[in-house]
Amino acid sequence: MCDYPDFSTETYPRARKAHECEECGQEIRIGTTYVRIAGKFDGAMFCFKMHEPCYELFQLVAGESGIEYGCLDTEIKDRGDEALSNEWEHIKRVVAS
Repeated sequence: MCDYPDFSTETYPRARKAHECEECGQEIRIGTTYVRIAGKFDGAMFCFKMHEPCYELFQLVAGESGIEYGCLDTEIKDRGDEALSNEWEHIKRVVAS
């Protein structure tokens, strides 16, 4: 089970500079709309940036149990679900193109 942040906000800004996606590790290109989640957890501020497709899959995988941001790749590998792994690989190819 996952602990929840003290507070967080979710926004969908357009990138004015390149960022790295916290989930797939690939570049979020200038001009791309991305997901930005910022808040406070256990006394420390945090900010995660992700491609929208990566975040959508993150939400699907997290479901009710919750996983930590930045752990999607590991979670998918640990589950051993071939369909989920294929979807993840497809998303990574799409955001890289």
